[in-house]
Amino acid sequence: MKIIFIGQKGIGKISGGVEKHVEAISKSLAKNNNVVVYARKHFFSDRPSTIDGVNIVYLGTIKTKHLDAIVHTLVSIFHIFIFQRNVDIIHFHSIGPSSLFWLMKILKPKTQVITTMHAKCYEHSKWGQFATAYLKFSEFICCTFSKNIIVISKDLKKYVKKVYNKDTIYIPNGANLIQEIDSKNTLLKFNLKKNEYFLFVGRFIPGKKIDILLKAYKLLNTNKKLVIVGDDSYESAYTVSLRKLAKNNENIVFTGSQSTKEVNNLMANAFAFTFPSESEGMSLVLLEAMSAKLLILASDIEGNRSLLSDEDCVFFEVNNVVALKNAMQYSMDNYDKISKKQDAAFEKFIHEHSWNKIADKTLNYYKMTLNKKKNNIFKKILLHDKWNVGIAKVSIDDIINGYDISDKDITWLPEKQGFYFADSFIYKNEGRTWLFYENFDYKINSAGLSVVEVLVDNNEKITYGESTNIIEEDFHQSYPLIFKDGKTIYAIPEQSESGKITLYESVEFPTVWKKTKVLIENFSGVDSTPFKYNNKWWMFTSELGDKENEELELYFSDSLKGNWKRHKISPIVATKKGARMAGNVVQDKEGFLYRIGQNCSETYGGGAEIFKIEKLSEDEYREKRVKSIKPFGIYNKGFHTIGTLSFDEKMIAIDAKRWANPIEVTQKLFAIFKNKIN
Repeated sequence: MKIIFIGQKGIGKISGGVEKHVEAISKSLAKNNNVVVYARKHFFSDRPSTIDGVNIVYLGTIKTKHLDAIVHTLVSIFHIFIFQRNVDIIHFHSIGPSSLFWLMKILKPKTQVITTMHAKCYEHSKWGQFATAYLKFSEFICCTFSKNIIVISKDLKKYVKKVYNKDTIYIPNGANLIQEIDSKNTLLKFNLKKNEYFLFVGRFIPGKKIDILLKAYKLLNTNKKLVIVGDDSYESAYTVSLRKLAKNNENIVFTGSQSTKEVNNLMANAFAFTFPSESEGMSLVLLEAMSAKLLILASDIEGNRSLLSDEDCVFFEVNNVVALKNAMQYSMDNYDKISKKQDAAFEKFIHEHSWNKIADKTLNYYKMTLNKKKNNIFKKILLHDKWNVGIAKVSIDDIINGYDISDKDITWLPEKQGFYFADSFIYKNEGRTWLFYENFDYKINSAGLSVVEVLVDNNEKITYGESTNIIEEDFHQSYPLIFKDGKTIYAIPEQSESGKITLYESVEFPTVWKKTKVLIENFSGVDSTPFKYNNKWWMFTSELGDKENEELELYFSDSLKGNWKRHKISPIVATKKGARMAGNVVQDKEGFLYRIGQNCSETYGGGAEIFKIEKLSEDEYREKRVKSIKPFGIYNKGFHTIGTLSFDEKMIAIDAKRWANPIEVTQKLFAIFKNKIN
């Protein structure tokens, strides 16, 4: 695959979050692909043609703060058009350069063009009114017209969805593990001692709020030093003001830009990392601080809170000198009590932010966009799925022990033109039985939740009452899992578009519900399935994204509404054959738990797998497959949810799919072209 990166300053000996991001993934991708990075010539005195397998193209630009990036992007676009052949992917970085993605698309119509939004750059106070307006316009162009958008933080994903109603792919930033190499010389060079200095690393721009940090530090009564690593390409008035603030204070150390080795050594020996920035997407330097097991003090902005939590960071109010001073003093006075935060941050980094994982996710997204292009849209429309739900008079116990479920066991809910029904769950309350399900409307390309009573006559014949919509929200919903804790009935529907996992409480069962608590913030959970075991609450879930059908996450809490923690070995399952949840967790008479997972190895919702959980604790998880269930009957193209009452009760809710008929195909076509879906 031939991949071109455009928009960054370059890679190599250069600072900047975007540049570090591009350098890391380009080097990883270059192991098996032809990778080209466009660089701005004036940033480099030495200009090697390749760096670790990555081909570098150096081009000139207009060297001013406002024209540097956009002119270089324009020059690069025409260079690609004239000189680059057989390009598969052109990847723009940052919203300013991405404003010209459409020109690249015109010049290279057969090439997939991807944009990455790293931050709302116009929020940085270094920009004047005209530059700010242009960056906002750039964001509008990118988020309105680009079909392939990557965002590096969950709050950016929510922002783009809310403002532009555009779905994006979330691929976070990563970082390398900080490795200490001969740090003694580094400490001697700057007259420092281990654990005796606060550290800041970043560019000298107003948005980083280094002035706030300097003012806060000067209020402290401490022998610990403040070390500031970084510089300003243009020695701006802001940089001059910083040096004035630090004048005559020997404990404030400006190191200037340093090599990766020196920065790593400074991080490995710091007491704490301070990060007062007023606007961030997902900061690379914060990730590096996490990987160095540093105690982190960070401003309470969305970008920082989307990466860290109160469990792994000391937050302070942004732009508040006294709040930062108090946080620094608190960290010194209470270090023994709060030092566990740095261990928690490190664990989060290991599980979510290694560069190899990020590069793999990026490559998978490239492949997905190329495959989308190859797919015949008419084939996709003509062969689209039609889902339905029903009740079967069998138990999970029966199925595990060899019973082959078939159409004769199931009473399907009557179909409705223009809709499909899926994600079936069953619940009994006060002697009545209810079927809960997803109700997808083709006209709006979104789904809500519905409930219908299951009626059983004296001859065991099943019929259905009138359906009612429940828990109405302004985003897509599905997977209406219903369960009880004490005397209260709860629901946790899938609401991945909201970016959180939310608990609802029944007010008037089964139709009236109220939102009672957000269980997990900043997590786009799909098919979240809670259950109680050994006096603790557990929850299986998957995260929306390119791994949603092949990785299973596990969280636990001492109480349903308590603090949910991610399991230390999560994701606990990594396979398309059964990772994503497909129904309740049930327990047999011997106390063993069973979970049901989707088989997405050949197609989404291709079947189900039943697993016996052999070990479940805060430290371990182990399961084994005990049954595979294949599609059957009139809905024979797959299924992905089995809702149960218990392990051995002979009544389950099931969903399944078939190909659409010509009338339904016509309706889908109408929805696509009239309502601009798909």
